[in-house]
Amino acid sequence: MVSAVLELCSGKNLFAALPVIAPEVSMESVLAADPEVIIASGSASSEDHGLGQWARWPALRAVRNKQLYFVEPDNIQRSTPRLLQGAKEICKALEAARGYRH
Repeated sequence: MVSAVLELCSGKNLFAALPVIAPEVSMESVLAADPEVIIASGSASSEDHGLGQWARWPALRAVRNKQLYFVEPDNIQRSTPRLLQGAKEICKALEAARGYRH
């Protein structure tokens, strides 16, 4: 579902080929992939939504270019009408990231 939303927004899930529907992606695999954008959708209760952990790796493209975004878990992790809001948030984040590159 998340990969489909990313594709809708002209993005690509670097982990879409993993053989499970909801894979747990390790920190090491994210570092190896060096994504241009990181979109978190973990706990909404933490102040930085889990994005602060990436500051330890300033050479990571998404960190270096300040392309870290958060989408409310209820808006992307469940197949409900709120998925449309999550898609809108992801498209907005990816558009911002594309604007940064120009």
